Amino acid sequence: MHATPFNLPDTEAKSEFRKQLHLIFSENKITAEKILPTWSANDQISHQMVQIRNLPLGDRMTCYIERRVDEQRSWYARKATMNRKDARFWVIVGCIAYIVAVVFTLSHIAIPDWQYWPIEPVIVLAASLVGWTQIKKFNELAAAYTVTAHEIGLIRPMVESVMTESDFSEFVNDAEKAFSREHTLWIARKSD
Repeated sequence: MHATPFNLPDTEAKSEFRKQLHLIFSENKITAEKILPTWSANDQISHQMVQIRNLPLGDRMTCYIERRVDEQRSWYARKATMNRKDARFWVIVGCIAYIVAVVFTLSHIAIPDWQYWPIEPVIVLAASLVGWTQIKKFNELAAAYTVTAHEIGLIRPMVESVMTESDFSEFVNDAEKAFSREHTLWIARKSD
């Protein structure tokens, strides 16, 4: 996008990009180890990246909005919806398990002579489902993804005030900081 720190002549920008990639991989060795060899064999600076970099400002702005900002907002909105649905599903399943446990317990009281009431396994299942929803943090993730999608929605209209390369560079960096902030929070939540 020709944004800082890549608003340099092409050769220097490519060099800076390679340095940034190297820094990212050296700081994230675990992530780097998971990269497939087929992906690693590809050029890290693709022909399409060079083509987009050489587009006029207006075309780069359109490309960035459509392919980065709008896609990120859509991704976060989808993830928020998915996590909300998952939270609802697992809470319902957990409630059903507890209801089954209560029904078995009451049935055991009503029919004490029958020995085969699976009360304990159902209670263990219900408790496990509650633990599962706590570990997965569906509601917390849904809220975080919703806030990020909203924040990206607030960033998007700022492109209307972009008139120069410098304005666009600042816009891109502000947008990337918003994406990066959520990625950092996501990594922190995953490591908890």
